[in-house]
Amino acid sequence: MIIDRYTKVALSLIAISLFLISLNPWIAPIKAYAEWGFSDSGTLSRGLDGIAEAIQWGFSDSGTLSRGLDGIAGAIRRIDCGR
Repeated sequence: MIIDRYTKVALSLIAISLFLISLNPWIAPIKAYAEWGFSDSGTLSRGLDGIAEAIQWGFSDSGTLSRGLDGIAGAIRRIDCGR
């Protein structure tokens, strides 16, 4: 029937259009520009030191893994909130 063909063509065009739209990030990606200030390096350094301490403490004999992971999560939050 003609309606069936019309529906197939219309849905096929919609599907092809959606597929081409989904390819856009790979065909023409958008560049992200970040600003890096002097205070950001200090915040990042302190945060990475906190993560390293949490890892060392979490895997030591007196610390547990869950406490170490909580320490890592806290250090990451401090990095994120430091901005």
